[in-house]
Amino acid sequence: DEHMVFLQDDFLNLQIACVEDHLMRTLLIKNSPFSKALNQMLTDWENYLLNAKSILVGFKNAQSGFLAIKDIFKIDDISKYLPI
Repeated sequence: DEHMVFLQDDFLNLQIACVEDHLMRTLLIKNSPFSKALNQMLTDWENYLLNAKSILVGFKNAQSGFLAIKDIFKIDDISKYLPI
């Protein structure tokens, strides 16, 4: 446990909400009739934000799953079969 770093769910939820907010704002700008000159840059930014959201959600899910089972690895019968 002393070498493990976990992010609080509240922190991850805040980061995901922030990315979603940026996505919404990006889509609003993309739908503006004045954004034609910036279309490629906005599309690239949108893809970057979608990727960031996917990574954050995946990390949150993986961390939640690990935290749900991590105490199992402390059981002596199981820990003796794990590599050191």
